Amino acid sequence: MHDDLMRERAGQWQSLRAEPGSTAFFSLIGDLLDTAEYRLAPEHLQQRVWQMIAAAVENTALRESLFELANAPTTCVDSVSSSFSVLDVRLQVSLAAARVPETEHGTALLAFARRLFRLDRLEKHALQLIAQRHLAGELVDEVEISLALRVRLAEVLQLPGQPRHMQFGDMAALSDLDLAQARTAVETAEASPALADFIARQDFWLEHLRERHGSDFRRIEARFWDSLERLCEARTQMPEGDYLQRMNQLGMERENALHEQARTFTEQALDAG
Repeated sequence: MHDDLMRERAGQWQSLRAEPGSTAFFSLIGDLLDTAEYRLAPEHLQQRVWQMIAAAVENTALRESLFELANAPTTCVDSVSSSFSVLDVRLQVSLAAARVPETEHGTALLAFARRLFRLDRLEKHALQLIAQRHLAGELVDEVEISLALRVRLAEVLQLPGQPRHMQFGDMAALSDLDLAQARTAVETAEASPALADFIARQDFWLEHLRERHGSDFRRIEARFWDSLERLCEARTQMPEGDYLQRMNQLGMERENALHEQARTFTEQALDAG
């Protein structure tokens, strides 16, 4: 490795190490040494780690998010791989927005959200497969099955932030039929309204929609604030239980209205793309 690059990376490591809340993050990075990703593809894993460290040094919001995610507990080396994948997904969201002009920001985020949906649906399918094996009386390791599916289908489904290799992969005992059924389940879901519904619930996509369509969301918010104000004015004229029930109802109606608006804009973006 070039001396300048080594010095740069050493500085980045020390800088990030000194940040409050970094302990769990660096503990997770250290645990990666025991994973199959490191044993079978060390250069690829090292590249991902240093990309994450460099981005975290430069981006405060990303850094804080990565530190928070790193605190999730892990139980075995492949749980470590899964946890790192979660952090990598968060990193890719940040990079997707940063690597394109502002005019293409939405397109990049939408493309990434679609890949994230595939990952989510594959995880749901993994849970179904695990349940089926439990019913059949098989002894299964949920982490192994989930990770094995993601590793085996990462390329064909363009899944974000997934390891290329895993230890104990044979324990999952995935057949070609298992993989084909998993891929079909994901692709079928992607062709359904579930895609827009999922994307419309992603924080990074909602932030983008609010930037582009702020007035539409503000109108919805204003409508419910008016309703809340009227409810507060009438509070003394109704039982406390009725007041609280109406408050909760207004809150749910507000969330539903905001989501419906977000889903409408998401469907339009998907159709345009």
